[in-house]
Amino acid sequence: MVDLRMHVRDVVNLVLYEDLKDIVLLGFSYGGFVVSGALEHIAQRVAHLVYLDAFVPEFSGQSVSAFVRGPGQPAVQLNEPWQLPAPERDFDSPEEGRWISDRRSPQPMATMTGPVFLAKPIEDHPFTRTYIKATRNPPADVALAALERCAVRARSSSAWRYHEIATGHMVASNRPTELAELLSSLVRV
Repeated sequence: MVDLRMHVRDVVNLVLYEDLKDIVLLGFSYGGFVVSGALEHIAQRVAHLVYLDAFVPEFSGQSVSAFVRGPGQPAVQLNEPWQLPAPERDFDSPEEGRWISDRRSPQPMATMTGPVFLAKPIEDHPFTRTYIKATRNPPADVALAALERCAVRARSSSAWRYHEIATGHMVASNRPTELAELLSSLVRV
C-alpha cells in the first residue's frame, strides 16, 4: 500500500543505501511529513533540514489530514475517496502549468491519514532547520491555514531560519533560479 510509511522508507533507504552523510534534506508540501518521519532513522546523517512551503508535524502520531484540517476537526470523514485528486496550482508560466498538470495524478488517501512518528520535536535535533514560505498562495488553497501555521512556528523560533519567496506553492517551477540561489546560500553558511 502506498502510504506515508512507504514514502518515509523510500527516503530512509536512499540515504542509507547510498551511505549519504551531512546531507541537506528538503521536504516540499506533503513531503514535510515524509522528511520528518525519516528523522527517526537518519537524523544523525542530516546537517540541514529544509521545509519548502511544507507541512511540519506538531507531534508524533499526527496525520497530514488532521494537520491540514486543524485542531478540533476529524482527521478522516466516512466515505472519503481512497485517492485525492491533484489540486489545481498557480504557475507563473502557463506552459509550465500545462506541462505539469498533464503529468499529475491523484495521491492515495493513505498518505494523508497515516500517523508520522517523531522520536522528539523537530527543534530538539542538532541540525540546522530552515523554513521557506511561498507568500502568494491563493486564498482558496485548502492547505493555506496549515502552511501559515508552519511559517509562524518557524518565524517565531530561534531554532529556525526563515525565508520567503514571493510566488505560489509551486516554488521550484515558478522561481527555480531564486530557489537554487537561496538553497546554495543556506549550505554555504
